[in-house]
Amino acid sequence: MVSLAKVSVAFMRVMSDMSETECNGQLKIQKTLLETAFDRMFPRGLPMFTRQALHDFPLTTAKLLKVLKLQPKLTRYAACPKCHKLYPANQSGVYPSFCIYQRFANSQSCSTPLLDIRTKQPLKPHLYHRFQDWLRGLLSTPGMYTKLAKPPSVSVDGILRDLWDGSELQDLDHLFHAAQDGLRLVFSLGVDWYIPFGNKIAGLVASLGVVALVCMNLPPSERYRPENMYLVTILPGPRESTQE
Repeated sequence: MVSLAKVSVAFMRVMSDMSETECNGQLKIQKTLLETAFDRMFPRGLPMFTRQALHDFPLTTAKLLKVLKLQPKLTRYAACPKCHKLYPANQSGVYPSFCIYQRFANSQSCSTPLLDIRTKQPLKPHLYHRFQDWLRGLLSTPGMYTKLAKPPSVSVDGILRDLWDGSELQDLDHLFHAAQDGLRLVFSLGVDWYIPFGNKIAGLVASLGVVALVCMNLPPSERYRPENMYLVTILPGPRESTQE
């Protein structure tokens, strides 16, 4: 019963697109129902195993997905706070202590500290979700493969309303409309910076960057839904990165 309750809420989250707040509420309801049912099944007291299962029952979506091992696979890097160079951990999970980036071969290294002195963890962690893993998740969405495999609609009156109405993609018609051995997907890459804390009277006080991919094979009404976009990376603030 406990496992079924977990899986049912996870299904709502992963497959039915239920919000995290709604799933958290469902988890609390499921636990209350389980407690009521077990109290009636065991009026003289809950067995140790059942009591432990209720104690460990997740009450947040994040913990539920972690327990069921449904979280996305993320690679964690240490980002240099100064030059934004990325450093992966070694096989033992240890990160370099200082940045060794050199702009030129004869330049001095950056030498900026990368780790917190106490925790030995990155001062500015950077998470990366592999594109292949994200794409598998997108294709597992019910009905998604059919939408992506459907040839895009093209304007018949000469008015350019969508990317597919342009001559560039129409010249590649043989690739997208006649694909018999798999999908032919087109992605649009977008980079933008925004103020995470809202506009301030004093002006720009912090800025974060977002790099995202949008699958143009989806209908325009579905392309920019958060669940259908691939978040490539978040560029660390608090200032915009230089073009170098």
